[in-house]
Amino acid sequence: MGCIFVKCGHLARASVLILLGVFAVLFPTHAQSVSLVFTSSLGGAVSNLETKSSRPAGLLHLQNSIQQLKKEERALWLDAGDLLDGSPESMVLGDGSPFLGLVQGLGPDLVVPGETDFRRLNLSLPWTAANLTLFGERIFPGHRVFVRGGKKIVVLGLSRTLRGHELHLPQGLEIQDPLQSALEWVPKLRALEQPDLLVVVLHGRRFGPSDGEDTKLRGFIPSKGASALARQVPGIDLLLFGHHDQSSHDFGVEPFSQGTVMARGASLGRELLVLRWEEEHWKSQVILPEPVGLPAIRSLLGDSFVDQMLGPLGLELKRTSKASLGKCLNDLLDVSFGQQKAVGTAFSKVFLRGRQTGPLTGASLFTWFPFDDHQQWLWVSQRDLALLARPAAPFGKRKAPYRRQLALKLRQPMDLDLQALGLSPNVRDRKYKLLVGDYHFYGGGAIIPMLFTTLPEQPKGPSLRGAVSRYLQSQGPLPSSCPMLSYGAK
Repeated sequence: MGCIFVKCGHLARASVLILLGVFAVLFPTHAQSVSLVFTSSLGGAVSNLETKSSRPAGLLHLQNSIQQLKKEERALWLDAGDLLDGSPESMVLGDGSPFLGLVQGLGPDLVVPGETDFRRLNLSLPWTAANLTLFGERIFPGHRVFVRGGKKIVVLGLSRTLRGHELHLPQGLEIQDPLQSALEWVPKLRALEQPDLLVVVLHGRRFGPSDGEDTKLRGFIPSKGASALARQVPGIDLLLFGHHDQSSHDFGVEPFSQGTVMARGASLGRELLVLRWEEEHWKSQVILPEPVGLPAIRSLLGDSFVDQMLGPLGLELKRTSKASLGKCLNDLLDVSFGQQKAVGTAFSKVFLRGRQTGPLTGASLFTWFPFDDHQQWLWVSQRDLALLARPAAPFGKRKAPYRRQLALKLRQPMDLDLQALGLSPNVRDRKYKLLVGDYHFYGGGAIIPMLFTTLPEQPKGPSLRGAVSRYLQSQGPLPSSCPMLSYGAK
């Protein structure tokens, strides 16, 4: 009998080992750790069509990785906002884009609304923002609580205050300064929730404006960046942030002050940032988008859209600087709209996404005009023109901040001796007509709102991208400032 008991003991131990082996296969050890998937500024990007000039990008190329991480590691998918709009798919296909279906199928765990999401807040997504109120009432949870790997994780969502976009926020929508919100919420969550890990997801950049011109010109105090939160708010274990950043791997995971670790996401689905809490430290991994093949892209986005993006413009671009291309595009806008005397155009240099060389396609226009801009007229004074041309000059600076520089094109030299269109006898009150895109008209890039405190509502004019496209397709004469462009490419 003893022998039988021994055999039974061996059998029992063998059964336990088999069960443990099965458990290890079904639930690998990393499934009991903490894994976060972080994205930012996806902008409704499904696919960049896998063109030869760039590697794959877009949510379609990341979905397998996200699914695998959520299944195998029970990873939390956190998104820092500007999720739905800002890509050719969102601009051309609108609500017909398959992007939202991809997002809902993958199931994000938390989304902090960015400014481009404000008109879509009625969608069923896990919006999270502690500093967003509508008529004084919070409309979304300020934080969410998760349990992974036996650890309690509290994630606080914060959107950034807006410099220009507050001019057309939905009625009653207000955004508290994220730094002040973090100072209030972080100690409160530490006390009430007692988390093992407290994560903050911020829709915003690493640094806020440092030149102070917003405050001087408009009396508006811009929000601080992620670095200010890391320095001034104790108790944050991980601070994730992003706002139209090109990549995350050039920044990675950076230990900051007070034990806070910061990490940045990449825009338009260029990369997927994975963070794992292992051995009391955060470790990062950057996953690149995988190719899926043009047939799969066509089946999802449709032949019409793909053909429009890949169709040749009959134009070739030589290597040039971003500033030179900005001046060229400004002049192209000028001739495309047929401007008249004492009228000019203003086009920002910083928002050109890429400088593809060689034969250009329909997709190239979206690297030149990455926003769904329409024609807007602005009546400006001589002082306004001086600030537009030399935005740093009033404060004794030799050069304007790069983000605020404009390739300003006027019909006459910038000595400000323009023929005034206004009828006021006082030269200081004379007004000049300036063409801008509605992105800058409503304050994008902090260029216009710091100069004009009141802007009249105007109906949208023709699309800037559409006007330039039609002009190029007609093979109209190219401006002298465009030696980098030539017709005849196939």
